[in-house]
Amino acid sequence: GRDFDPQVVLLVQDAPAVPADLVGACEQLRSGMSEPETVRPSQRVEVDGKPAVRLDFLGYVDGAAVRASALCTFRDRRAYFVVAQALPTSFDAEAALFDRILQSFHVR
Repeated sequence: GRDFDPQVVLLVQDAPAVPADLVGACEQLRSGMSEPETVRPSQRVEVDGKPAVRLDFLGYVDGAAVRASALCTFRDRRAYFVVAQALPTSFDAEAALFDRILQSFHVR
């Protein structure tokens, strides 16, 4: 397999409004990976009292299999997508740190 260092990425995109189907909208943001597949069902959570979604999925980045956990929320006409990702073989070793990072995310 290819080398792929564990990483956390924040993506911010303009959004016209908070979507009615928050889970569906957040799942669409996985499109940065090819063939995304759900590892655990998406969970509704909150970030700063606002609705958010936690996603756990597997997909391919530049041909390499990658496992990811992500947090997605919308605020002030923007979508925030925090993605923690690593190779599937090293993901579990990083999972506790990834969880702490995702749980610490706040939108100002």
